[in-house]
Amino acid sequence: DLKAQPVEWLIDEQLVLGELTIIQGLPKSGKSLVCMHWAADLSKQGIKTLISHAEDSPERTLNPRQHVAGAVPGCVLLIPDEALMELPEGTAILKQYIIEVDAKLVFIDAINNWMPAKGVENDRFLRSCLIPLAQLAQELNVAIVASRHFTKDGNNTDALARGSGGQAYTAVARQIMQVVGGEENSHPEYPDHVLLSTVTGQHIAKAKTWAFKRTAKEMPMGERSGWVPYLLKGTEVPLSASEILKAVSPLHKSNSRKGNCAAAILDELNAADGRMLTGVLRETMIATHQYPSATYERALKGLVLEGKILTGRGRNQEVSLVI
Repeated sequence: DLKAQPVEWLIDEQLVLGELTIIQGLPKSGKSLVCMHWAADLSKQGIKTLISHAEDSPERTLNPRQHVAGAVPGCVLLIPDEALMELPEGTAILKQYIIEVDAKLVFIDAINNWMPAKGVENDRFLRSCLIPLAQLAQELNVAIVASRHFTKDGNNTDALARGSGGQAYTAVARQIMQVVGGEENSHPEYPDHVLLSTVTGQHIAKAKTWAFKRTAKEMPMGERSGWVPYLLKGTEVPLSASEILKAVSPLHKSNSRKGNCAAAILDELNAADGRMLTGVLRETMIATHQYPSATYERALKGLVLEGKILTGRGRNQEVSLVI
């Protein structure tokens, strides 16, 4: 008896009304910059955005970014500092603010700030916090965007598994977006861009990536002036989210298999505080990273010849490696 309803896009192929979207990336990669870009563009259509700003200063970051992006005053609004919300109960407070200002986009930066201090390691508990947020988006027909950080495993190129928080986020959110950019993690072909990719989306036929040129404008701030970053209009580029992660992963920055293996050896040694038994390292490289024995031996020899690692004896006379 149910009737099918068409999908209503707030921003074509990027944000869906009535859905919870997770936007993920490394710190300083451009997650909030993308959302500030969305907010400024929507403001020019008279559409209001409501922002939770736990990680950004309104006076030093949010206001200047909206100013240089040309946002219409009064359309980008902040959730007051005193409205400290904790899920799932916080959805009732958020609902009041959305209705009061008639917002169509809500940006929560970051979702971890809204999570209870205990229980978030439990998948079922996480879902109980996120489901009311998704239901609120559907009830009020708004797009709710919540940011989260990547996991610390920089060699993981599975975009769907790269976001922190486990499967609860990917199960509840109808759309996962990924942001890669910044000085240290920019894509080699797009060094001055922030890349926004669809990791998974229920309402799209094909995942897409947009490249937003990152620039800055000088603006007066009291008696001084400062450079404020903002994004120019995005253009579609032929890259998938996982391809982007592969390009910025330490294990894949070299074009040779030997070079990739050498980078993986150094990463493993770093993770082990600079010392690791050869037997353990060999097993890790072959079993976990799936490099052939011959590739591992050549990479190891090359690192020794380059002086990047030293071999020596451990406490019990086992051979060990030291960076």
